[in-house]
Amino acid sequence: MRVHNSPGATAYRPELAKELLGDGQTLHLHATDSPSLGESGEWLIRRGPDAVSWEHDHQKGDAAVHGQAVDLLLTLLGRIPVNDQRITVFGDAALFDHWVRHVTF
Repeated sequence: MRVHNSPGATAYRPELAKELLGDGQTLHLHATDSPSLGESGEWLIRRGPDAVSWEHDHQKGDAAVHGQAVDLLLTLLGRIPVNDQRITVFGDAALFDHWVRHVTF
C-alpha cells in the first residue's frame, strides 16, 4: 500500500511526494498500549526512491518509535513533539523527525 498516492494529498502539497521518498529507509511504529493489538498495532514504513509504502509488520527499522497508539498518532499529526516523554524513539531519531516534519497537515 502506498502512503502518498492520494491525488488529494499531492494536489494540496505537490512537494510531498518528493519530501517523503528515500533510499529504502524504514520506520517501525509500535503501539504499546495493548498486547492484544498484535500486528495491527505495528507498522513498517519504507521510503523508496519511487514511493512510500507501509504494512502491518514487526520488523527492525532504521528508526523505531514506541508509544500508546493515541500518542503515536498525536506525534504524527504534530500535536506532540517527537521528543515527548510519551513516546520513545530508538535508532535514527533524525529520520523520524524528518518524517514528522513532512507529513504534518
